Amino acid sequence: MEINWLQEAQKRKEMLLEDLSELLRINSVRDIEHQTDEYPLGAGPALALKKVLSFGERDGFRVKNIDNLAGHIEYGEETAEALGILGHVDVVPPGEGWATDPFEPIIKEGKLFARGSSDDKGPCIAAYYGMKIIKELQLSTSKKIRFIFGTDEESEWIGIHRYMEKEEMPAFGFSPDANFPIINGEKGILSFELSFTLKEEKADKMQLKRFSSGLRANMVPSEAIAVLEIPDLEKLSSLETGYTKYLDDKKLKGTFEYKGGGTYGRILEKGCAYGSLFPGRENVMHQPNEYMYVEDILKATAIYAEAIYRLVK
Repeated sequence: MEINWLQEAQKRKEMLLEDLSELLRINSVRDIEHQTDEYPLGAGPALALKKVLSFGERDGFRVKNIDNLAGHIEYGEETAEALGILGHVDVVPPGEGWATDPFEPIIKEGKLFARGSSDDKGPCIAAYYGMKIIKELQLSTSKKIRFIFGTDEESEWIGIHRYMEKEEMPAFGFSPDANFPIINGEKGILSFELSFTLKEEKADKMQLKRFSSGLRANMVPSEAIAVLEIPDLEKLSSLETGYTKYLDDKKLKGTFEYKGGGTYGRILEKGCAYGSLFPGRENVMHQPNEYMYVEDILKATAIYAEAIYRLVK
């Protein structure tokens, strides 16, 4: 049986974009300041998890919610070996600089703008629809497919760790996150706090009183603010000159490219990141005006459908 996977994805374009838009409208930034027993990470991540699991229930899959922290959608014989797909429905804070509402998805010039469109709600829905295509085409499989969703991938991985405490993890699989095609190794992540006592300066010298920057450790800051106490206002001009020279000397203007990061792919015994940021596309994950091309979402759906089927047939 020859299958045109892209054609199958395109047949489901309207429903796929409707589901994705519903998910993108949920502000699923971790919010432990408003945590409750029902919503351990705040309401947003749990509501996003419930939403994506509701798609699975609607489409006739087996679903399971683990304490509103993680869950899975499953297809295939329950006793069969499982292919694991690991995605996340939480997002980083939107930050400043958006031209549109980050939680009201909008398509402009073929791009779907919203926080989470490329990391990781867009790729997750693409992979889910790949799984859905296999089910709707009634393709025979020798393994089951378990799509696991976490709610805290951008922070401490509390959700996926709770899942691992309560459920058996698949031995192999991938995470539809980061770059295409495959990332075989991922860098480690170390987060720490640094504190120190400011040196007392003489009254006639300039002093740094406060410095602040960034919303999350895994986001490039959009701005940095330093508050200086300058007794001699005549020094302002030299300070500005020195600052400009520093930028020029350090050649800070340029491009920054990141590949990899820290995805759920590393959790699996045999796993990898298998994202849908295609070669040549701008990486706007964690940035203002995040977007994903609609054609890339459909292309990713077709790729995931074929890849999943090859792994479980």
